[in-house]
Amino acid sequence: MAISETRTFDADQTISAEGKHGERIYAVLDGWAARVKILENGSRQIPMLMLPGDICDLAALHLDRLDFGTVAITRCTVMTFEREKLRAAIDRGRTLRDAFARMMAIENALAMQWTVCLGRRTARERLAHLLCELWARLNAVGAAQGDSFAFPLTQEELADVLGLTAVHVNRTLQSLRIEGLIQLAEHRLTIANRAALAQLGAFDGKCLHLPPEQRVTWEQPAFARPTSVSRYQEA
Repeated sequence: MAISETRTFDADQTISAEGKHGERIYAVLDGWAARVKILENGSRQIPMLMLPGDICDLAALHLDRLDFGTVAITRCTVMTFEREKLRAAIDRGRTLRDAFARMMAIENALAMQWTVCLGRRTARERLAHLLCELWARLNAVGAAQGDSFAFPLTQEELADVLGLTAVHVNRTLQSLRIEGLIQLAEHRLTIANRAALAQLGAFDGKCLHLPPEQRVTWEQPAFARPTSVSRYQEA
């Protein structure tokens, strides 16, 4: 099926470079990767994290120039597809064509959520939403253990995802820990109160459009959303 090879990338290694012609399509088999955009001042934004099962550069199927790069967050195993062969296979089969169209639609739904998060949610709400999303995506592919999952992101990488400073990320993580919503130790994160964390981040899982067998219930607690740090006091 147009599969050319399996490759391994070390942490921080570039998988695909911004501005390059997308001759190959990369799908993550194991590990974490990130789409990255480098700004003129050298700062970096991570618009999407790529987890096992994700295709790093769907846009390369139709665009001749990538507007973002992809970098390995951890050691990554990826499967590479030759773009033209994959496009030919998609054109030949409706099932494959529909599958790729669905993946693109879900990516758009996630991008919309993150536009809202970055534009209108507080630091606590953004972080809560991200952690719920990561758990749900990992759980769907069998990479979560109960409410716990490997969490390789540094505070600097989290800052690049959330549009915050590393100092602000540290303070926000501490506030969620103190409230008993999460536990984080030795690169493993546990959601200690899934319902409360989901409520804080306004996360219900619908944006992932998971099949029924992969959906979970994000129960809403009877008590109000945690407010130990006022949303009006956060930058």
